[in-house]
Amino acid sequence: MPPDDNNILRVLNVGDCKLIVIRDGVIVKQSKDIIHYFDCPFQLSEDSPDRARDGTKLSFELMKGDIIVSGSDGVFDNISEKRIARIINSKLWSISSQAIVDKICNEARKVSLDDQAETPYAKVAKRYYDEYSQGVGGKVDDISCIMVRCT
Repeated sequence: MPPDDNNILRVLNVGDCKLIVIRDGVIVKQSKDIIHYFDCPFQLSEDSPDRARDGTKLSFELMKGDIIVSGSDGVFDNISEKRIARIINSKLWSISSQAIVDKICNEARKVSLDDQAETPYAKVAKRYYDEYSQGVGGKVDDISCIMVRCT
């Protein structure tokens, strides 16, 4: 969501997508996912008891130059928030926002297919699934991402 007239970003998150705010190259705020238990995020659907009011809220004052990145779990399960910040910091002024988002999504897709990749998802999944017992492996999932530069 874009900020309102007083530069406050307000976000309601239901599920395991994520949003981060990067200021001067550093992650200064991030949303919290909301899950019932590991690999079972809240979700809105006809068959789900979850409702928007169950989501987590984030309110944050934005400044000129802040960068907002929001992505599906397919992005954040496969590449860390810090890696996303590094991609943005290394490319920010040399290419378009769309090209940066494409790079993030392409990297997430590549990592999702790598069964030896060190991923945020695999670090947690090793406690639950034999296939992740070594704490490595990408996770094939939906991959979508948007980025906004505050001007």
